[in-house]
Amino acid sequence: MFIMSNIEAMNAYMNLQKTDSVFNKSMARLSTGLKSPKPSDGATWVLGNELQADATGNAIGVEHAKNGLGFLEVAQTTMMELGDIILRMDELVVRAASEEVSTTQRLEINEEIIGLQSSIEKMGSGVKYNDISVWDTGNAGRTLDLLINRAGGTMTVSTYTMDGAALSLEAGDVGFTAGTLASATTALTNMKVGLRTYQSLMSKMGSQIRGVEGKVAALEEATVQSE
Repeated sequence: MFIMSNIEAMNAYMNLQKTDSVFNKSMARLSTGLKSPKPSDGATWVLGNELQADATGNAIGVEHAKNGLGFLEVAQTTMMELGDIILRMDELVVRAASEEVSTTQRLEINEEIIGLQSSIEKMGSGVKYNDISVWDTGNAGRTLDLLINRAGGTMTVSTYTMDGAALSLEAGDVGFTAGTLASATTALTNMKVGLRTYQSLMSKMGSQIRGVEGKVAALEEATVQSE
């Protein structure tokens, strides 16, 4: 009786299994940051541990950067609401600066403008992101320094002062308590300045947000590369 078998093929298969087992163990160690399969190699373990700490720090840095982006987006939303108020003020001033409008009508228009100016001063009060005020006292700008890596690297995000004084939209700028055409005409000229100032702040905020979005993308890529 003869049993036919391919001894060479069987040996090759067993050797392949051994190689596969060693390869899997090596990959498991590499995935944890260990460059050598020797657990007694303390220096290599320290290096792997440091790399893992850096990867974790980068991941947290991404979270901080995203929080900064959220902070700016809340501010931008508030500023967009401010834009509605400013556009209404502009409409009222344009109406008042026409000669057929009576003094009494101008004074009534001015009362609404006063109310809108009060709304501007209160706009940023109480607006928060993650329990952090987006503006300091009143509508004064707020700056946050965000830690984005273990080496102490930071990224700064800022809001902008947007009260009546900063926007040139105080009562003395766009108000006309006398109700005269001349005062309304002056208010119209100042209103254009205030509107341009507001538009400039919105452009700056948009540019800042785009810059932070790019930084977040770069940090995310760095985190993937370090893992």
